[in-house]
Amino acid sequence: MLDNQIARIKAATSVFPDAQILGETIQEWVELFCYPESDNPNIQILEFSLAVPTGAVTVIARNDRPVLAKQLAKLMAANQYPEIETKLLQLGFKELPDAILSCEVEMLNKERDVRWAAEEVMPIDAAFKLLPDGDVEAKLKQWYEEAESNACLSIGRSVGGGYTTWETELPGDSVRYAMSAYSYLCELLEIEQLPDPVADAIDEALPEELTVFGGFTKNGATKMGLIIRNPSDRIVEIARLSGANNNQNVLNAIAAFEGSLGKANPDKVAFSMSARGWEVEFFYNM
Repeated sequence: MLDNQIARIKAATSVFPDAQILGETIQEWVELFCYPESDNPNIQILEFSLAVPTGAVTVIARNDRPVLAKQLAKLMAANQYPEIETKLLQLGFKELPDAILSCEVEMLNKERDVRWAAEEVMPIDAAFKLLPDGDVEAKLKQWYEEAESNACLSIGRSVGGGYTTWETELPGDSVRYAMSAYSYLCELLEIEQLPDPVADAIDEALPEELTVFGGFTKNGATKMGLIIRNPSDRIVEIARLSGANNNQNVLNAIAAFEGSLGKANPDKVAFSMSARGWEVEFFYNM
């Protein structure tokens, strides 16, 4: 099964620059974190994503926790990542012993970003222990208190990039309220929000599952955006058109990419603003 998944992913990325090197990285990553295959319920579906317009692709593995931990530690040691990253991984295991562990590699041209995340509904105080020093924690605490919430969905690290990843539910019983909470959070963290036309279109499309995610360093927020799982046809249309900026060539490339994967639509989409600028990411369960 994994051989088939690898072949489909390689086919989808065959038109990328340095496709051979990209394919080798993908195969190494899948074999490192997804083998051995078994009936263990903790081994979940492999996830693959494409970001537009940057062209970044990401492979995400959610295997049996001890397997992932062992392989990740081996990878970190082999690449001589900072010792603090090993300590943060151990801290994450201590604070979140029951969380699902995921490991991912993002590939953009010849750059590689290795990340891990603990995923579960977790007390925010536990998640805060993995945040870098600085004023991000105080601002997030203020936002959580005003939202009357005390839990997040995911916390993790880029072991080479030195930043923390985070995802949480948005408060309120309406999409409009949730979008307002997202906007307020961006203001608190002093990071650019989604373009107004995109935010308005998401609001009008009434997505059923809407969460906010971000990336943080000691200097503040570096990325902020929205994730929509099980997107409707309208949300997928918004994602494709806004990500491609209505460029038909890019839309055709997305269609060809999905055709190679054997996927008609993404399983989730993410809209974000970061140092790389405007970006839409399409996630596919393989």
